[in-house]
Amino acid sequence: MARDNVEQRRLDLFGEQKVAQAKHVARWVVQIREARKARVWTQQDLAQVIGKSASTIGRIETGAVVPSTETLIALGLALHLTFIIGNQPADTGSRPRP
Repeated sequence: MARDNVEQRRLDLFGEQKVAQAKHVARWVVQIREARKARVWTQQDLAQVIGKSASTIGRIETGAVVPSTETLIALGLALHLTFIIGNQPADTGSRPRP
């Protein structure tokens, strides 16, 4: 019940699209961190592979910064991941509006 209240408060404050985007980015964060750790790479290792700084990887993995499309592509190639890029994620469970 409390979780539903928190979700509704977020929707009221930020709007449906912003909440969906935040959830979308949160999924990227988890995918990136888990894929990096599965390869037993440090943030520095991944940073070297994609030509970014370790602090950039750290900020991406904490959700402090949203990676650019270029960086997402580099991360996807390095970690063998596919990211959905767009305003409305395909798996949010939302229904098309009439």
